[in-house]
Amino acid sequence: MSKGFVCADRKIAIISYEDIFRGHKIQTPRRVIKHSGNVPVYSISDLKKGDYVVHINHGIGIFQGLKRLDHDGVEKDYLILEYKDGDVLYVPIEQIDLIQKYIGLEKSRPSLHK
Repeated sequence: MSKGFVCADRKIAIISYEDIFRGHKIQTPRRVIKHSGNVPVYSISDLKKGDYVVHINHGIGIFQGLKRLDHDGVEKDYLILEYKDGDVLYVPIEQIDLIQKYIGLEKSRPSLHK
């Protein structure tokens, strides 16, 4: 049912999903990329600028620090991740669980994802 209605003589109102949630996005499940050998990040203190990290959904990038941004009138801290060709991803600090520290050979640098 795409739209609700009122039946006054029976004193009932039928409300559709669209009436209630109009304008709200339904989140789809996150695609998970598993990289064995990476270390979970539990705190921002586990990272330093220049560390290679793996975002569960976006792959390998470089941690470039923190930035405080205003989004819809709410200020929050974001992790700055840099990817191939200078692309940047801002990850809300409360989603730090989506980040893992990249572990690889010391002399070998991983390829950044796009």
